[in-house]
Amino acid sequence: MTGTRSPGHWPSPWPAEDGGPQRRQAPDASAGLGIQPGEQLVATSRLAIASTMVVLRDRGQVYLLCHTGGDDAVSWVEQIDPHTLGTVRRSADLPGGPTWPGGIACHANGSLYIVFGRHAHRLTADLRVVVTVELPRNRPYNSFVILPDGVLATKDFAGTRPGGAVDDLGASELLILHRKLNLAAIAGKGGADQFLLVPDHRDDARAARREARIHHRAHHGPTANGEHNLGK
Repeated sequence: MTGTRSPGHWPSPWPAEDGGPQRRQAPDASAGLGIQPGEQLVATSRLAIASTMVVLRDRGQVYLLCHTGGDDAVSWVEQIDPHTLGTVRRSADLPGGPTWPGGIACHANGSLYIVFGRHAHRLTADLRVVVTVELPRNRPYNSFVILPDGVLATKDFAGTRPGGAVDDLGASELLILHRKLNLAAIAGKGGADQFLLVPDHRDDARAARREARIHHRAHHGPTANGEHNLGK
């Protein structure tokens, strides 16, 4: 089974969680494993505690998102060898926050984006940090998706974490983050508890956001108000 290219993503077989925002769990436009007569599959394993997911960029570029635990967790990204799974290079520790599985994706603009804890990050392909922003709520943000026009959608986790205290923040808040990850955010309180409609290449992304009653604000306030901007 193969999928189709996901607009907004780097053209690779697996640029994001579940292969893309529509959660098809199928590699994008892939011809398959390409096993030739006389060849066989060989499995390589590696212990990687508290690792969330792997994404693919260009051929041979494999990225693993890792993190620690607790309420002050940090995350980092490793580029790993596709054959040995050994670490080729590693990012600096990235500020996180309360632990819950985050996410990583390869954007069409060439950058890697990470959301973990209450922070979002933009990294280069060689794992240099371009920008880091703190998200508005002191909650873990539950990964993200890249929409067809390149913006990022994320939400805070409103459930109860194992061993975590119950807060009084109420329902989740949906944030739409500009790809600059100077996060120019659009927020819809409570809507994130329902669903996020992800249009495909045949749909008008702006019209879809209007239909979902997600509105751009004319002026963006400071980070404390949940509005940021993550770059071109």
